[in-house]
Amino acid sequence: MYVNDCVRELDCDVTMFADEIKISNVIRNAVDEERLQVKPNRLQTWSKDRLLQFNENKCSILRVGRPSSQNPMIYSLNGIQLQGVDPQKELGLWITASLKPLLHCAKVAKSAISALYLVQRAFCAFDKYRNAKVFGTFVRTKLEFVIQGWRLSALF
Repeated sequence: MYVNDCVRELDCDVTMFADEIKISNVIRNAVDEERLQVKPNRLQTWSKDRLLQFNENKCSILRVGRPSSQNPMIYSLNGIQLQGVDPQKELGLWITASLKPLLHCAKVAKSAISALYLVQRAFCAFDKYRNAKVFGTFVRTKLEFVIQGWRLSALF
């Protein structure tokens, strides 16, 4: 049995990573919203046929872009309403509805500054060589991780 089989019947963009499935679809009107609800229904049928259960508490919805209607549809899986989230952390990257990297950059910068203060408190004096090694190990690696957020903003 392959988990990849569960997405074959879905006629939308699907991204899979480990045990996560992400379904994406452009919503322009109420008909598109109803079509999107069909996808979780198909996944529900697939899971019941194979006796594999989804953890509905870990399922959520992230609406990206401007809202297409004042009253967006409430999606469900196995009769349980899926919660809307903003922001969502995906593989270490914070994604917001606006797709702007501000939140991700702020969180990474805060983490790097915390690491810098910790390094400064732990080590009283450095020579140039040790300072570069410690900074590169504990602080620079965190700052390099912010690049994924900047790259995402360049794409959109």
